[in-house]
Amino acid sequence: MFEYLIAAVYNWPLMRERGLVTALCGSLARVKFSASGACAKCGACLIENGRWATIEAQNDAGAIVGNTVEVEIEPAAVLLASFVVFIIPIILLIIGYYFGSFISEPVGVFTGVIFLGLSFLGMGLYDRAIRKSKRFTSRVVNIVKG
Repeated sequence: MFEYLIAAVYNWPLMRERGLVTALCGSLARVKFSASGACAKCGACLIENGRWATIEAQNDAGAIVGNTVEVEIEPAAVLLASFVVFIIPIILLIIGYYFGSFISEPVGVFTGVIFLGLSFLGMGLYDRAIRKSKRFTSRVVNIVKG
């Protein structure tokens, strides 16, 4: 829900990359492409040697190994994932410290660390849920000819 709101506010275009299908696993295609400058900041793909990026994408176009394809990645999904990974743990750390500091400062530090740990547990559950939902999965949208 929030990812569509964020995309509407910023009106970002979809991120598209062109790459080579290196493997198939069920309905997923592993696509390897040259990593651009934006790849280092995004984090949606696995970066190899700073030069190549690999992503697993839903194979909607029916590509086979060796095809050159276009992969579409929704930038709002990347932004939401970044928020969950970087901002929520800091917020929970501060909230835990705030409530624990009413008792004493050491208790505040302890509850802050506990809340931080809970945020990591929550991220693991969130990751498992979005992997099952396929809502944030990148997609092979086009097989490039020539």
